[in-house]
Amino acid sequence: MATPTVTTTYAVTASDATGACSSSDSVTIYVGNPEVTIVNGDTFVCKGSAMQIMVKGDPALVYSWSPAAGLSNPDIMDPFAGPAQKTIYVLTAYLSGDSSCSVSDSITINVITAQLTNVTIDQTIPYGSSMQLNADSALYYTWTPDNGTLNNPNINNPVATPKTTTTYVVYRHG
Repeated sequence: MATPTVTTTYAVTASDATGACSSSDSVTIYVGNPEVTIVNGDTFVCKGSAMQIMVKGDPALVYSWSPAAGLSNPDIMDPFAGPAQKTIYVLTAYLSGDSSCSVSDSITINVITAQLTNVTIDQTIPYGSSMQLNADSALYYTWTPDNGTLNNPNINNPVATPKTTTTYVVYRHG
């Protein structure tokens, strides 16, 4: 009987009295739950696209994701996820042959549509003037060009002070 305090591999060799015949084998006794972590934090994807969920853990473990909807394969370590709606994916990993020794982690993937609302339309302003741009319906924004004519290119409503005719483009994230 073995009662190790850490994961241990035991090897045994049996032989006849003369030592002419022998046989060897080993057994590994795993102690404690396996260590598994989803590397990505809660995140978002655009509707119709997918992202890979990255997991840090032993590839020899058995991996099971739930729900399976929107996953490239619910039984692998690092599946691609492209859910149709906000989904909380739960990962359970365990030692092969012993699901009682398991660990779980989860990730929430929010789904967004690529549609901005209340975007500033084309305007003409006097030379040296400023105007406030606007775009709504996202979590994060990136306005271009980022050439010093915007007070903050990473908000939904920056103030623009262009020196020449400029077309500003806003990119929506989340």
